[in-house]
Amino acid sequence: MKKIIVLFSIVIVACISCNKNNNTNSDNAIVISDTAIYSIKIKCTENIHWSDYFYSNLETSKHKYFISSLFEGIKAGSTNIYDYKTWDKISLENAKKIGTTFDTVEMPDSINPDKMNLVVVENPLDIEKISSMIFKEVWTFNTKTKAITKEIISFCPSIDVFFRNPSTDELEVKAQQPLFWVKNNNKCGKESKEIAENIVTSVCPTSELAINKLPMNIIKAISKNAFEQAAKDTNNIYNSLTLEEKLSYTELKERLVEENSITTVSQLDPSDESTTVEKRNITPENIDFLSFSEQWTYDAINNCLCKKINSIGFGYSVYYTNEMGEKALKGYKILFVLKM
Repeated sequence: MKKIIVLFSIVIVACISCNKNNNTNSDNAIVISDTAIYSIKIKCTENIHWSDYFYSNLETSKHKYFISSLFEGIKAGSTNIYDYKTWDKISLENAKKIGTTFDTVEMPDSINPDKMNLVVVENPLDIEKISSMIFKEVWTFNTKTKAITKEIISFCPSIDVFFRNPSTDELEVKAQQPLFWVKNNNKCGKESKEIAENIVTSVCPTSELAINKLPMNIIKAISKNAFEQAAKDTNNIYNSLTLEEKLSYTELKERLVEENSITTVSQLDPSDESTTVEKRNITPENIDFLSFSEQWTYDAINNCLCKKINSIGFGYSVYYTNEMGEKALKGYKILFVLKM
């Protein structure tokens, strides 16, 4: 069955076709596959972090190795790149100019120092400013073995676009600027090097911070399985992605009940307030936020980036009513973490 997914972001709207397959093998296991597109922060570039869930720094040396190796392959012509919107192949000549900007500055005339000339200055891309990666992946979930895999189809380095907040006079991220797509080889050799041991990659369709289009059918299937595992055995259930503290069954049951306090003010007497508490049970259907702890390896020679999932955090979006009386996103709450 073919399914067309529309990717909408602050920067670009792109249409990408993806395949969604539900296959049953001889062991009666259902294998679900679908395409995911999402953005991951690999380097923090802004002063104020809206949510730690969405910021995961690669170590400086590993970030430099990964990005430098990628661009060395591009400049050498061994790694092909493609336009973010059209997927047209970018020529080697144009590839070398990716990210280059131009400024005009006033410079004194070489003959007449009293005269100022406008000079165009070329600014090559500073690869250290690459702060995000947009991934296009095939997620696969086997209902019998409980195995979850991510096959990277392509990835896209991005830089942050800033604006100055007039109220704080600080630079803040306005949007992501995707540079180009790189097709992943998926054939890593012995040259593969670890670039992240426990990087946290959080994905949520309601996030305004990143480019996300997620296969909700797989998220629901994984969540349903995780809830079932947690109810049977809490040996692999933890409090956080670091896997330092296990979560007891009693604590888990308490977390699966959400309480909301609602304050009502009397129209006749504004000082007369009453508070009621509403409760709801959190089910797999409420899960829309996944946080992965992963190991990343990169083979620069074969241009192969691979991921291994260490643990998954399951959570949901939390909302509140703002001053305008509108429903607004407050943040995300992780219920429990499942060790893989």
